[in-house]
Amino acid sequence: MKALKNIISEYKSLRWLLFLTNWLYQGIPQADTSKKIYKLVWLLILSVLSYMVIGSLTTNHFELHVVLSIISGHTLNWLLNSNKMVILIHRAKYLKTSPSKLFNYLYGIRDLLTKKDWIVAAISSGGISRGTMNPHSDLDVNIIRKKGFQNALAALFFSTRERIRADLNGVPLDIIISDKIDHLLKKTDGNERYIILVDPVNFVQSFNIESINLEDAEKLNKINDKPTL
Repeated sequence: MKALKNIISEYKSLRWLLFLTNWLYQGIPQADTSKKIYKLVWLLILSVLSYMVIGSLTTNHFELHVVLSIISGHTLNWLLNSNKMVILIHRAKYLKTSPSKLFNYLYGIRDLLTKKDWIVAAISSGGISRGTMNPHSDLDVNIIRKKGFQNALAALFFSTRERIRADLNGVPLDIIISDKIDHLLKKTDGNERYIILVDPVNFVQSFNIESINLEDAEKLNKINDKPTL
């Protein structure tokens, strides 16, 4: 799937297909178990609600109602749980952002995460940790949650809310919830350097992973703007 996205991204005339593939898959194949269940439950709820609305308009064509309800539910799920700004800025490159804006936003995310009791650790990776940020960069925030159903729900609702907020603010935020550290490392390059956002018990650092803090990453990317919290 990643290879297909890279091929599409190379051709400007085909980049609109990134919206189609994102709508179709919605990150479900790569998601952890809790995230898959979360998205499928949302799909079921939204499809049922869509069916109730469509069914109230007409009682004919049951099969068509079911198909339209699933498509509507899938679309609503995509609107709630996808990263539209990531596609527009980072993948399709239709829009631009500024690295200083992304850092300011990431400082705010870090402040929010320090107050959450369901979190084990949170890191950021990608161009921001390599010092290669540019106007088409995105923010990759990877969160390891504590075990338990309530912690899973809290983490997943947080990610949904922050995706919506980031889209409204024009920020390409890709926030991922991982059930375990090994799941997180599979989704990222295990050999790269990470930015530690939150790690109260030095959990991530215990894996001998090269890491820096957010302030050092700001210097690495030569950001002169002061963070506005």
